[in-house]
Formats: sequence, C-alpha cells, structure tokens
Amino acid sequence: MRYNVATRDWVVVAPERARRPEDFHAAKPAITEDRPAHRADCPFCPGGEANTPGETVRFCDAQDNWQVRSFPNRYPALTAEAEEGPPTGSLFQRRRFGSGIHEVVAESRRHNVTLALQSEAEIELVLRAWQQRSQELFHKRELEHLVVFKNHGVSAGSSLEHPHSQIIGLPVLPSSVRRRFDDAFRFFQKGKGCVFCEMLRAELEDGSRVVVESYGFLAFVPFASDSPYSIWIVPKRHCHCFALTERSELHELAGVVKQVLARLYVGLRDPDYNLIVRSANPPGPGTHFFHWYITVVPRLSRMAGFELGTGMFIRSSLPEADAAYLRGLQLVRENK
Repeated sequence: MRYNVATRDWVVVAPERARRPEDFHAAKPAITEDRPAHRADCPFCPGGEANTPGETVRFCDAQDNWQVRSFPNRYPALTAEAEEGPPTGSLFQRRRFGSGIHEVVAESRRHNVTLALQSEAEIELVLRAWQQRSQELFHKRELEHLVVFKNHGVSAGSSLEHPHSQIIGLPVLPSSVRRRFDDAFRFFQKGKGCVFCEMLRAELEDGSRVVVESYGFLAFVPFASDSPYSIWIVPKRHCHCFALTERSELHELAGVVKQVLARLYVGLRDPDYNLIVRSANPPGPGTHFFHWYITVVPRLSRMAGFELGTGMFIRSSLPEADAAYLRGLQLVRENK
C-alpha cells in the first residue's frame, strides 16, 4: 500500500495483476491517425462553424484560417441563464441560480489528430486558448471554480471524435477540489511549505518515476497514483494558478505535453485518457500553499466494487515500471 501525501489517498499496488503494455493494443483496434482528416458531418471541422456560434477565442494562421477556436457548448452542463427554483432547505438544497459556463475548445482544423500528433507550436495555441479563457472567466464573480479538461476517447467520456477540450465554470466549489486545497493548506500550516514543491524535489532526487524533464517542468508517474501510467506534469516554479503562467512557460509546457502524450500514444497505442488542469483561482486563496499541475489519466482500468466501496484504488503495475517503459520509448515523431 502506498500513500499520496498531496491527496492523502492510499493506493493498493498489486503488480502481479499487471498487463504488459502491448496487451492494451488489442483493446483499441482503431487509432486517431486512421480517421479521415475531414468529415462533412462533424460540427467542429472547417465548414461547420455555423453549428457552433458565439466564438470566444480564434487563433488563425497567416492565411486567416482558424487553427484553434473556442465557443459555447451546444449541450452545456451549465448555462449562464438564471433558473428559478424553490427555497433551499436544510436537507434538499439547490442553487436558485444554477448558472455557470461551459465552453468547447476545438484544438485543430484536422479531424484525425490529437495533441500527441500535433506540433509543439500547435499545442502551444491550445494552451494559450485555455489560459486566455481562464483569465477572462475568472473575472466573473458568480464563478467559484474553473476546470479545464480533455476527454480523449469513448471510455474517457468523449462523444465526438474531433480533437477538442472543454472549460467549465462552476458557481460552487466541488468537495474534491476543496479537499485538495485543505490538504495542501494543512501541510503548509505545519511549516512544511508547499507539498507539491516538496514532491517535485523528492521525485527529482529519486528519478525512478520521471518520464520527461525540462528546465521548468517535471512529468512523472506519482509514487501512489491511482491507475497505471497516470502522469502529473508540474511546473518547477511555484505558482498556484495556471492562468498566471508566463508566455515562455507555455511555450516550454507545449513541448512537455507533446512528449508525454506522444509516449502514451506510441507505447499504449493511442489510449483513451482524461487530461485535467488542476488550478486555484488567481485572486482566491492558495497563493502560498497550492501549486497548479496537469494530470493525465489513461483509461486502462475500471472502477469496481472495491473502489466504489472504499474510495481506494487497486493499481496493477508499479509506478517505477510504468515510468521506465515510457521513458525508454524511441519516438519517431519529433516534429516541432
């Protein structure tokens, strides 16, 4: 059993249940690059812009063709419109105005790519879109929390093939997010500093779980991650909010994201995954004790009775073995 000091979660590590990396290949016979580059019935492909009105970000090339664009989700989980409801009670509480924001970021004009296959320059545009919308949405006083995430593949929750990510602004602070803040504050309050900075130092010193390292970022398989091949990408500079990332850091981060996702794409044959930017709000609490980071969770295992009954996960491989495998891959796609 291993303990994650940042999330205060215990994980059961059972490597005797492990599958070889190539065992995951058969689970996904079709991969992203096998799709057509354009589909006439895709609302996110060029030519379907009328299906996604209300554009909020648009980055174009020299010929004025859009490269990355964002717009309101056509089927939003939350809307900016106020909704009437009965008065809240002690047991059956609801928000009288359950307003929020739900946007989509189309990450490329091409239908048959994903971040793992895109160039660093293209990935940087996606990161810039995430940052720009985060900076703009944080000014909305009704929003308590903002989450940027990407669902790649059906088992990760994606309903459309076209490469895209999403941004949701919530009028409440989710309990799991609050616990992460509380745990980080508790560690800080004991005089131990930022728990994520301490994790960075420990992972750099150990080295066995490192997948990719750059001047300003470290990507590693956490000592007690929940599932096989899960990766954290953490900035070395202490910063509590992704929206405050500097332009030069975004440029560098694009290269790290490319390396991490390309290794998963090649090593596990384009696995379904969830990517989440975990961040605090720029004006809110957390400046000293929280540290933004990105989690990438390949969907290689499922929750079952034990996980639902305990909130703990059984991990079927050693994090050190996962990192060594990904780190040792020879990538042929080195396009910049």
